[in-house]
Amino acid sequence: MKRETASAFVLFFLAASAALSVALVRAPAALPASAPATEFSAERAIGYLNLFAQTAHPTGSPEHDRVRDYLMGELIRLGVTPESQVATGVMPKFSSAGSVENIAARLKGSSGGADAMALVAHYDSVAAGPGAGDDGSGVVTLLETLRALKAGPALKNDVIFLLTDGEEDGLLGAAAFVSEHAWARDVRIAINFDSRGISGVSQMFETSPENGELVRELAASPHPVSSSLAYEIYKRLPNDTDMTVFKQHGVPVMNFGFIDHWEAYHTPLDTPNHLDRGSLQHNGSYALALARQFGNRELTRLRAPDEIYFSLPGGWFVHYAGKSMVRYVAVVFLMFAMLGVWAFRARIVTALQLLYGFAVFVAAVALCAAAGFGLVRLVTWLHLNWLPEGDVIRSNLYVLSLVAFLVGIWTTLYTLLRKKISAEALALGSFAAWTVLAGITAGFLHGASYVFLWPLAGGLIALVAARMALTKQEPSPFWVVMVCVLALPAIVILVPLVSGLFTALGLTLQGALAIAVVTGLGLGVFLPQLELITQPNSRMASLVAILAGVALFAAGAVTVRYTSDDPKRSIQVYALDADTGKALWANLSDRLDSWTEQYVTSAPSRGPLPGFFPHWISSSFWQHDAPRLPLLPPQAMLIENTPEVYTRSFSVRISSPRHARKIFISAPETEVLEASVNGRLLEKAESSGVSPKGRWSLDYSNVPETGIELKLRVKDTGPVKLRVVDRSAGLPAVPGRVFAPRSAEMTTIHYGDLTMVRKMFVF
Repeated sequence: MKRETASAFVLFFLAASAALSVALVRAPAALPASAPATEFSAERAIGYLNLFAQTAHPTGSPEHDRVRDYLMGELIRLGVTPESQVATGVMPKFSSAGSVENIAARLKGSSGGADAMALVAHYDSVAAGPGAGDDGSGVVTLLETLRALKAGPALKNDVIFLLTDGEEDGLLGAAAFVSEHAWARDVRIAINFDSRGISGVSQMFETSPENGELVRELAASPHPVSSSLAYEIYKRLPNDTDMTVFKQHGVPVMNFGFIDHWEAYHTPLDTPNHLDRGSLQHNGSYALALARQFGNRELTRLRAPDEIYFSLPGGWFVHYAGKSMVRYVAVVFLMFAMLGVWAFRARIVTALQLLYGFAVFVAAVALCAAAGFGLVRLVTWLHLNWLPEGDVIRSNLYVLSLVAFLVGIWTTLYTLLRKKISAEALALGSFAAWTVLAGITAGFLHGASYVFLWPLAGGLIALVAARMALTKQEPSPFWVVMVCVLALPAIVILVPLVSGLFTALGLTLQGALAIAVVTGLGLGVFLPQLELITQPNSRMASLVAILAGVALFAAGAVTVRYTSDDPKRSIQVYALDADTGKALWANLSDRLDSWTEQYVTSAPSRGPLPGFFPHWISSSFWQHDAPRLPLLPPQAMLIENTPEVYTRSFSVRISSPRHARKIFISAPETEVLEASVNGRLLEKAESSGVSPKGRWSLDYSNVPETGIELKLRVKDTGPVKLRVVDRSAGLPAVPGRVFAPRSAEMTTIHYGDLTMVRKMFVF
């Protein structure tokens, strides 16, 4: 085989394998409505979704009540007796509380025991969108699973179907269920479905400590997609779902969701028509299989030592005991040591050259990180100043250009240094760094160890194969093929990982850095293959990669625009201080446009809205003066006062004459020692609203018409100031002024456009 042929073969093999490894990570095909009654059918599930997820239904809205009634009726039709749990949910972590109404139904098992598994989803949506993906998809997953279970043989254990309320307002329904519902003490495992997109594979992104038994059950389900790396990352993030509450109470959990096409997340685009049927089918395949598996097994022994696990393209799922990792790492360490000894004895590599190769690897990864940082900054600046606005974060063209540039950086560096140092020295230097990383993750980040272990093993053997392939003038076809095959462990693990990082984070600053670092690390393990690719023409590979990066970048610059399918997202706010009479228009968006300028003009100021939002929301708004409108402010009335020696306790009733859905209360100048709302204690936690002077706050959702009763004990005997803000959906009408509606290329997001009225009270 000629060197040019070998080079082309290796390059084609790597490119094709990388593309295939991404393409094969896909959800199963949706089953039609004619599927057997005992099977989960996404088409049947969509039938439920079409009847309740067409418009937004946040907690406290009239549409929410209609959805609640529909779901209660549907559960009755499916043959179970649902219960409504009306409660005040409290979540100290977010300084939040609210009036919620959970829906719970119990499918009794044949054993007659109390032990149960819980299938969980939340049925409230945000104010900006109908919530078909988040979390109507989870709700209909439970409904269709219930129907399929009823069509089959009875399970031994009970299954609780829990539709929580107020998840979007701070996990309030889950908190109320775990704290107050009698069934909560029976739950031995909770499985949640909650998505942040409208397509993609549904993967288990979170589980609980001692997950060995849970992972083995997942492996037995159809189409399992998950990784212990995802769990290692997720548990270090500030993200939360209803499973946060169950985990805090010691319940083993499994959390599933799909996250692709998150441009629809929390927007009006989150509709049943946009939801991918395959993603819903994937949810259902988990729910039904795991309900049958856990429904027919003993539920008191679900804890076992953690496993290391990961899925591979094409539906493969690998898992092994965490303690086995030590043996595997030891074997790879031994492989590296043996290869190093051989290279030293054969005088192929010296100790200084090995250190040089190590330094080259570190420098290459650092350059890749710098390129990722620079590219995302450049792209953002261009679309904020020179180019039309567009969804840069989710641009496939821009992320592909980044990857091409990273390949260009590595190959350029390699070919330049290859003239001064042997291929084996450069490769062994990279593998030395990989060996260190494998050891670090094995010791401190177990779930991530597989990312380094198996690509490194393939790379070490590939280095030998590459040397064998190049011992003669014309490379041996056998060894060339072996070099390609030995790249597969790195390809099937690292390429989907990079793709997954883009899906999860997009081309944000954090996302670009993560993609750049992982790609930079990964390219270091492909040096044996790179040696074969660059042998005939050392400059061609880097030139092609850089030109491809330029072309992809240019294509992104020309085509990335906001459209009706991927619109610009913004939030428009009217904020009135009832004490001073000052009102503001405020807009949360990156760049001014003609629609926004209707409110804030073409020369607005920019800054936060202090006092209107909790202190941890520090978003910067475009702002301009607005007319004062005759909006009724929130009310607060003292109903009890108990002076003490050094402290004071008092109760107030707070309400919104405007019937706003949310009320935000803060004590800007007083240290609050203890607080309760509607008789529910707000636990004193580091991240709760019960905090030092000037930091206490409470965000209450779904305010009753009669208001809420707030009781405070404060470290003060004098007057106490309470700042109260009520927030309602939509913008007020301005007499004599007509504002143009948003175009099809624009939309609101999250809590939607808001009207806020603030007033200070002294008690």
